[in-house]
Formats: sequence, C-alpha cells, structure tokens
Amino acid sequence: MRKTKAADLTSRRRLRLIFHFSNTASRPFFKELFMKPIQTRTLLAAVLAACSFAATAAPAGTPAANNGSEIDGKKEVAYTCQVEINGKLTPQKVTAMYGFKGNDIVVAQLKIGRQITPGMWRDGFVPMNRFISQDNSRTTVWTTMPATADNVTQVDGGKLSVGQGAGAQQSIILDSCKLDRAATARLNR
Repeated sequence: MRKTKAADLTSRRRLRLIFHFSNTASRPFFKELFMKPIQTRTLLAAVLAACSFAATAAPAGTPAANNGSEIDGKKEVAYTCQVEINGKLTPQKVTAMYGFKGNDIVVAQLKIGRQITPGMWRDGFVPMNRFISQDNSRTTVWTTMPATADNVTQVDGGKLSVGQGAGAQQSIILDSCKLDRAATARLNR
C-alpha cells in the first residue's frame, strides 16, 4: 500500500510539474520529463495542457486570413493521429473544426479528448494548409494536406506541434493524422 501512495504522489507531482511547465518551464525540462516512463493518462494530460494553454502567434509571417471572426461556414473532420508514449506509437482520435470564407479555409481548431486548442489562423504557406496560433509566449501549429472548403472532409491531416515562443523549435505532439471517413461523415450529417 505504501508503494501505491508513493506512486500516486509521484504521478501527481509530475502532473503538477506538467501544468507548471505549460506556464513557465523550459523545453529541456519538458524533454527530460517525457523521457521518464509516464502513464498514458499523464502524458495525454501533458499533451492536452500544452494544447489548451497555447493560444495564437505566427513564427515568421502573420496569418493572412485573420481579418476578424466572420466566416461563411464550417466543417468538422475526424482524424486518427499517432502520439508517442513511452517510445511506442499510440493512436489518438482528434476532431478539427474548420472555418472558411468562400472556398478558402481560414481558421482551424482541434479537439483532443475534452481539450480544445485555441483558434489557429491559416498563414501564406502554399504547399500545405498551415494554421498558426497567435500567442507571444507559445506557438501552436496545425499542418494538413492541401485542401479547400469543398474537399477538406476528404483529405488527410498532418501534424500538431507546439513551440515555446515565436520562432522557437517546435515539439511534435500529434503526427501522421489520417482522415477517419466514417467519423467525419457522422460529424457532418
């Protein structure tokens, strides 16, 4: 019983440190924390904390489409992404809400479990659809395959990454996001 309490205390300390990291800690601390064996729910809490505390700041260019909150429409897309936990790739269900003006997708927001990322505005990166948050302290980036409002529900996603400031090295949170056609169809009935 003593080991259980100690293990629980360690888990709580790690979780507290993860939330502390999301506000102030440095990237090396984050890397060290993730090198230790962590339970799946603790790692997921860290991922969700990073996403939920991240708001919106373009590293190199400012988003071209951030001209207010008006959009012509929205669509939801479901993906199955990969997250690395204890050196093993684990599937993670994610949904994305895309807002568009005309046929151009201008904003994206992801939902991972119960956590929702901040709105990320599309920038001018031509080869892919890249959406970037606009927060001076943290940059969240969602990259997808090229898509328009007409075909966004038929195209694979890409990666979600977080950096600790404008122009900072990005840490990949979710990778290889593949379209879940059945779940996407249910979302857009």
